[in-house]
Amino acid sequence: MLNHLINPPPRVAILGTYIALYDTAYPGYRDRVGAFVDRIVEVLKPDISVESIGLCTDEASAREFIAQAEKNEVDAVILLSLGYTNSLTVVGPIAETELPILFFNTQEIETVEKNFSDEDLLRNHGMQGVQDLAAVLVRRGKRFGIVTGLI
Repeated sequence: MLNHLINPPPRVAILGTYIALYDTAYPGYRDRVGAFVDRIVEVLKPDISVESIGLCTDEASAREFIAQAEKNEVDAVILLSLGYTNSLTVVGPIAETELPILFFNTQEIETVEKNFSDEDLLRNHGMQGVQDLAAVLVRRGKRFGIVTGLI
């Protein structure tokens, strides 16, 4: 009955990444991916305490976010690739932190149908960013976990 007092839920910070070009090339992109992150948070809420959410497109914002997560002493950082992410723009602070890193490799649609559009591609190609960033983290010796599936 009081198990939540004995074993509180894990506390996480969610870091969404993508290249800055999307903000200028696709007006409203940040709002769209922000709404997707909000849906993910709703799914996690019953079991995980989301302490902070950040959307980063460069090293400075990623470094600031990771520093705040460390200061808040979260249990882990969940990485969401919200579009293609050039690993070199965010890898520094992610590789340097002692916090556990967990990729959430997810997208909005389950299957690619005949009517798959450019908009569908834009909203469902984060895996490319996961591959790039994961490869660089492996080369730097940074351990991480990865969860793949639909939200």
